[in-house]
Amino acid sequence: MLAGGWWSLDARKIQKSKADFWIFVLPSFVEKETSFIILPPVELLRRFKAIHGAAKKRIDSYLRVTKTKRCWEARGLPNADQELIALDRFTDENRDFTVFLNAWELLR
Repeated sequence: MLAGGWWSLDARKIQKSKADFWIFVLPSFVEKETSFIILPPVELLRRFKAIHGAAKKRIDSYLRVTKTKRCWEARGLPNADQELIALDRFTDENRDFTVFLNAWELLR
C-alpha cells in the first residue's frame, strides 16, 4: 500500500454537512507521499450506505491507496479481497474511490 487511513464518521454529520466537499488526508510514511480523497458529502454518504448499510449511524472507514494509484474503501473486506486490492485485481464499483483520488479539479 502506498497510503491509508482509518476514520470513524457519524452518518448524520455527513448528511447535514454544509461543506461542498470532504477531503480525507492519507499519509504514507514509507513513500513520503500524501494522498487526498476529495468528494461531495452526498456521494460519500451514498457510497457508505451502499457498502456498510443504511442503518448505521457510525461508519468506520479504511481508505487505502495502492502503489498503482488506485483507492479503495476496505473496511469489512475479508483477507482474500484485501489481497486482491494489493494485487490490483479487486473490483467493486461502490468501494472504488479512485476517481476521487487527488481530484483537485473538482474544487475549481
